[in-house]
Amino acid sequence: MISLYDLINMGEGERIEFKTASKGVHDDTFETVCSFGNHRGGDILLGVNDRGRVVGLPRDSVGALLKRIRNRCACQDVFSPTVDVQVEVGELWKRQVVRIHVEPNPLRVAYKGVPYVRLGGSDYKGGRNG
Repeated sequence: MISLYDLINMGEGERIEFKTASKGVHDDTFETVCSFGNHRGGDILLGVNDRGRVVGLPRDSVGALLKRIRNRCACQDVFSPTVDVQVEVGELWKRQVVRIHVEPNPLRVAYKGVPYVRLGGSDYKGGRNG
């Protein structure tokens, strides 16, 4: 698997997304999970801003953040079908970064009843699998 450092150096694009997530994970993170599942898969790095700067996550919130991500991706009321993600914590420059790795799903994935697709470096509602 590619290192966090290498993913950051590659920059955001079709299969890499950065999120600061300083106040937790929100719908936009899960929309990206959905779009990666409907496309070619990818990695979401929490604790990295849009310019690729590692801002880190509050250490005392990482455990709850991991639990929320895993629970939400496995919830049939949120994702249909549910999404299998690999979530890990890493550290760069003494800052915590969470990596969410999403494999492509053979079935069309919807988040809260809406399918999302990845085009370039953005997520869009609806559309066809990529």
